[in-house]
Amino acid sequence: MGLAWPGYDREQSYLFEHNALEETECAQLLAGWREEFEQACSLEDPVARRKHLDWAGVPKSLRQRWSAAARRRRSRMAPEKAPDVASSVEGKAEENATQV
Repeated sequence: MGLAWPGYDREQSYLFEHNALEETECAQLLAGWREEFEQACSLEDPVARRKHLDWAGVPKSLRQRWSAAARRRRSRMAPEKAPDVASSVEGKAEENATQV
């Protein structure tokens, strides 16, 4: 295959990125990496998030793909900004007071 050994810490992600894994191995790794990604997403600190993903060996290609998908989901789920009811009520009250 002509692949160079990337070291123990990067072996799984390296083989994944070079399509050198069997389907079952790939599925198992993806499931585990997805769990680690979700756990990292719950961390507030971006440095801690990156360190966790590095520790878990989540490939950068998956980080980018899953991050982009999460951003798209958040943007679709963001509620449309509702009009500020309190300010519109206050405005009507001021209007009525000046008309009297």
